[in-house]
Amino acid sequence: VFEIDAQGDVFFKAKPVSEQELDQLLAGFKEADDQTVIQIRADKQTTYEAIVRVMSKATKNGLTKLALITDPPAPAGRP
Repeated sequence: VFEIDAQGDVFFKAKPVSEQELDQLLAGFKEADDQTVIQIRADKQTTYEAIVRVMSKATKNGLTKLALITDPPAPAGRP
């Protein structure tokens, strides 16, 4: 799961990932299994641009199965 924070910074396994490292990780996933599903979780304040940047890098690396992970809404009366 790739995570994107409100500032648009990308993390993988809780570690920050540079643009170059992101490309390397995605290329590695493609090489290992081109049917890998790339999961992306973004902070609700993350810009659309930051999310699309990661999605675009995935598809440029030949990975076309993408999933956006969302947190379910809190039950009524709970934050």
